[in-house]
Amino acid sequence: MCVRLRLLLPLLRAVARSQASTGASLEPIMAMLGTVSVKTDSRPKTPSGEVLYPRQCVKCGSGMQEGYLCENGDTLCSDACFFSDGYTKEEYQRDYERGTCFWTEWEWDNGWSEQWTESGRCFIWIEESGIWEESQND
Repeated sequence: MCVRLRLLLPLLRAVARSQASTGASLEPIMAMLGTVSVKTDSRPKTPSGEVLYPRQCVKCGSGMQEGYLCENGDTLCSDACFFSDGYTKEEYQRDYERGTCFWTEWEWDNGWSEQWTESGRCFIWIEESGIWEESQND
């Protein structure tokens, strides 16, 4: 569900409770809800329906949509992976200020041929068949 709709729903519920307590009709609210469109998940999926992610964490191997990106190209999915092996928040602050390491989010791009599941399985886009096929080169 998109963020705007999640923020709007509590307000609509409060208005509906208020309307119901006064005996007023809920028709206008129901009509408004009927016009709300929910953003669908357009991320690529495996043939079995698992969501695919554009990057893979170099530490734990999981697929990721957002995370740390370092100058050497390493991608790390979480603080637990990033601040392991003795790397400190002070060192990160220094590297962030230098522009060599930062948190980012990746959008899905049709040009990417490799994608990863949350569990780290790699899939390759097969143009001829128009499907994602699990890579055998892991």
